[in-house]
Amino acid sequence: MMRTVYSKIRTGRPLTRGLCLLILLVVGCTHLHAQSTPATLTGRVVEAEDESKPIEFATVQVLPQAVGVVTNSKGEFTFDRLASGRINVKVDFLGMEPIDTTFTLAPGSHNEMVFRMQESTFRLDQFAA
Repeated sequence: MMRTVYSKIRTGRPLTRGLCLLILLVVGCTHLHAQSTPATLTGRVVEAEDESKPIEFATVQVLPQAVGVVTNSKGEFTFDRLASGRINVKVDFLGMEPIDTTFTLAPGSHNEMVFRMQESTFRLDQFAA
């Protein structure tokens, strides 16, 4: 198929051949640019019972890109320049149930998320020393 297209371009008039090559070049570069445009993920981590209470110092990780941040005093986080495609986001904080979710980032997209964390039901038994 490619050989047929190339042979038709090669045997065509010089103006037609140049125009076809220009179109192929523009389409190819546009496709590569769309794939390399980084995505952004921003959001907040809050308590599930009361969303007005942010969770400071929660860890937010993006896999498989192996990047992580810690939330600020408002529970906010930001990831710039993430590769598009399927990602896994993990949110963790001591005393809260961890969150693990997967979704797809479109090239060049700006994504905003709110993670609502619930208190952990894990309790330690008392012991005598």
